[in-house]
Amino acid sequence: MHYMDANTSDSTININLDFTLINGSFYTVIITSTSNMFLNYAGFSRLIFDKTAIEAMGNDYFNYGIIYSLSNNNATLLTTIPPDIIPTNLCYGLHSFNIQTGLSQLNFTSAYNITSGLIAMTSTGTYVYYEMKFSYMQPKTR
Repeated sequence: MHYMDANTSDSTININLDFTLINGSFYTVIITSTSNMFLNYAGFSRLIFDKTAIEAMGNDYFNYGIIYSLSNNNATLLTTIPPDIIPTNLCYGLHSFNIQTGLSQLNFTSAYNITSGLIAMTSTGTYVYYEMKFSYMQPKTR
């Protein structure tokens, strides 16, 4: 999600975005929460592509996935992709989260190491998360 405005009554925020591709022309997005909260608005971006068709052309391919962490364990918010890519070809962002305690504001920092291929995220601020997910995509040309 790129932006949201929410008020919580129980000091927790849980947002889950469920994206389903119906066919080549339609998709559904369902935003759910288990928190006692009021979501005024939420905005997000989506990128839809046919990986198989693009890679069949022989020039381009993709690395993509989800980085997943439980119980405020920042050490698991990292992954390694092939190193020495062009940093502007790497896209990643917040996928979903579940904050249980101490919420004042949601902050995180991120870093990418070109020589090792390590993507790392670190939560900062006064909150404890139960679950945090980031999605990433890296297009490459042969």
